[in-house]
Amino acid sequence: MNISLRAVQNVLAMLFAFGIGFAQSVTPLASLTGFSDSPHEKNGKIVTIEVAAKLDIRISGTYRVTLHLTSGNGKSVSGDARGRLGIGPQILPVLFDAKQIDRLGQDGPYRLTDVLLLLQNPDRVVDSKDDAGLTRPYQLADFYHELYYFTGSFEAAGANPTPEGKFATLRVSFGVVTTGGMCSWWGTLSDGQRREIDFENGNTTVQTLPPGKSTLTLDFPGFKIANRGVDGPLIVPSLGVRCGLGGEGEIRDNTRHQTAVFHSSDFDNPAPDFQVHDAEMPPIAPGDTTGFDVGLRTIGDLDYLKIEYVAEADNPKIHLRPPGVEGTACSTAPSCWQGHGSSVRVETEADLPAGTYTIQYTARAVGKEHKAQVKLVVDPEVARARLERAKALEALKAGDDVQPDSPVVPVQYSGGAEAVHPEVTFSMDAALRKMHAVLVLDQSSSMIWGGSCDYMKAAAARFSQLFVEGRDSVSVISFGGGVHVLLPLTDQFLQDAPQSISTLQCNGVTNTGEALEIAQEELARHEDPDAMKTVVLFTDGQPTALVASLPVKPGQCLGPFLGELPVLIEASGLESRVYPPDPDENDEARPDAKVKRGSCLAQQNIYNFPYLPEQDLRGVSVVGSHPLQRFADGPYAGRIRFDVPGNVLNAVANEVENAVRRLHAAPNPILVYVIGFENRSQRPIPLDYLRLLANDPSSARFDPKKPAGMAILTHDPEAFFPAFQSVRQDLVKHAMVPQ
Repeated sequence: MNISLRAVQNVLAMLFAFGIGFAQSVTPLASLTGFSDSPHEKNGKIVTIEVAAKLDIRISGTYRVTLHLTSGNGKSVSGDARGRLGIGPQILPVLFDAKQIDRLGQDGPYRLTDVLLLLQNPDRVVDSKDDAGLTRPYQLADFYHELYYFTGSFEAAGANPTPEGKFATLRVSFGVVTTGGMCSWWGTLSDGQRREIDFENGNTTVQTLPPGKSTLTLDFPGFKIANRGVDGPLIVPSLGVRCGLGGEGEIRDNTRHQTAVFHSSDFDNPAPDFQVHDAEMPPIAPGDTTGFDVGLRTIGDLDYLKIEYVAEADNPKIHLRPPGVEGTACSTAPSCWQGHGSSVRVETEADLPAGTYTIQYTARAVGKEHKAQVKLVVDPEVARARLERAKALEALKAGDDVQPDSPVVPVQYSGGAEAVHPEVTFSMDAALRKMHAVLVLDQSSSMIWGGSCDYMKAAAARFSQLFVEGRDSVSVISFGGGVHVLLPLTDQFLQDAPQSISTLQCNGVTNTGEALEIAQEELARHEDPDAMKTVVLFTDGQPTALVASLPVKPGQCLGPFLGELPVLIEASGLESRVYPPDPDENDEARPDAKVKRGSCLAQQNIYNFPYLPEQDLRGVSVVGSHPLQRFADGPYAGRIRFDVPGNVLNAVANEVENAVRRLHAAPNPILVYVIGFENRSQRPIPLDYLRLLANDPSSARFDPKKPAGMAILTHDPEAFFPAFQSVRQDLVKHAMVPQ
């Protein structure tokens, strides 16, 4: 009688399934024979660790391996892999990504523990090992991480206990990694039936986080949980964090985090009430208008919109007004307002004497009344300082006539300890070479803050007049979302340069690379071997955008020119934005590239495009010192990934550095000067980065074979023109020709 191997396997499996004694005595269906581990890298950083479980399979089927990586501090992370395996030696690779390794909080080696090998459908443990040895000695610093991400840590606990032993708050804590700066966060609390209980923001609207790891908290009011009357565990289905002025670091976690078991009766459900808190406003000048918002905290189930307020000032020259909400005047004090809304507009008369004034605030609701007061400091010095700053700006705009080639006096520069003070000795026995200078000015939205845009325009206009008309040539280029040649290179610029700069309006992103490329093109159109060429870049932030011709996914949309579309890409830490051409505009050189109205390409959606090209629209590479993740396999294997947080930001940084290299490598090398402004509304711009772009001799990456420029970092708009003067001094030094 002939019995097939398949029949034997089926019989053994059946016996094993029913727990028959015969099945317990036969050779195991499969066994663990060994382990090995290896790193997977991208651009020199470890992305994942692969732990290969070596198996000896005697019965084919679907197998699963689960195991833990355990560090010396006792922390562990779990991983698993499964696959349909045939008979014989096999391998199941278990992957651990960089975020998981980071949770271990310690360098390797890591121990392989709690290893299980299961035959599935149904799951049956066929082999196990409590300790399977050690991995290689990995270093946490060698792992790649996105700029912004959730660490995976999550805790929820009752907080703010009452004398009755209940909790007033459910406090949720979670871990994130950011580049630091101004950030806000939020989250949602739901019951087990997916019904929302509450939505909360962080304790303050915006907080400054340090670079690296942070633990953030959200406090959900306990009375809302008590009112819902549903026992836990509760669910936090969504968390969000946003960093940066434009939200470039926005990340979301949609994992359904589960709390411990809570009962609704564990939380305090107080009678409705509220609290108001004293406040103090920044000093104002007589005649100024300001506003304030009394700190308000509701207790229990109270709608803050139902609270009525009365605000009374102690001087009749202070007038209180509702800021767009219902309110009426009242007569119980020299200046009084009553109505709903905790915000009040304060108008002062110009002859209000200096001093500290008090606004009494009374709030009433649910039969309760609470009082607070707001301090208002009136100081004429505020007006004087404001006037002095305005005069300084007007003086800078007006400016005295300048004799550009007169002896240069070193300026007193107020830019801080990092300031550069080139001292130039002007000799009457020296002449100056003609100069071709291109001013490249940042007009991004962040320049609006603190009046910096007006100061930059005034300083740049004055700087343009330090050149000699008829001998030198000047061009003005501005950059935001687009790049604009406000003034083509010309030797007749004394009137036109300030006029063109005055038309600049600050708005948009920071498209630095394309601006530098257009500056080079402008200089190349006016090639003059006798001229000293220079680019003077002013910027208040690191580059965030580039223009490229993106391939369109097959079948995604109709009409793109040869399957590609030129777009502006705004980079961010999480998800980049794409700005296609306006449907109402035509590109005469590429008529087929027009985006059809209503087309999906008209949306700011990166998923219409499969990958990022190797070059920008002008052929400058986006590959460089900043690492880029690429597709490991699939139809776009080897291409730069568009869907990886921070990847496009690195591509933009590479593009700018490569654009500067082109300036330095031109047949007649171009001097590069960079004036940076540490704008408080932006992520700080490192001085080392500015020095790299300028090839400043102080840079750690200074190249003596290239023209040595200069980088200056300013901290106040009034330092802009002194910085431009320092650039002029250094230009004179380079342009001297002995007679």
